[in-house]
Amino acid sequence: YPQLIAPNIFTPGGDNTNEVFQFNSKQIAIIEFNCIVVDRWGKQIFEFDEITDGWDGNNKKGNPCDDGVYFFTYTAKSTNGTEFEGQGTVTLIRGQQ
Repeated sequence: YPQLIAPNIFTPGGDNTNEVFQFNSKQIAIIEFNCIVVDRWGKQIFEFDEITDGWDGNNKKGNPCDDGVYFFTYTAKSTNGTEFEGQGTVTLIRGQQ
């Protein structure tokens, strides 16, 4: 089954480099996608509705999230009808602003 590759770190600091957490591989073959990002306490921080969405490091209210490790789970369906899921972690580092 397909496996989506996501970066394991991103640095939303306003320098236009590595600003957004997003799934970059195989985007063209995905017709359905949902991904939930949660903090270490399991609180939902962000939700992807499309494979082309990206998380900018802010919570649902638009406030910057703290540096740290966040967890994600996703479900997807490819153009050939294959359904699959996965999970992982991503580290957010804002650095000096």
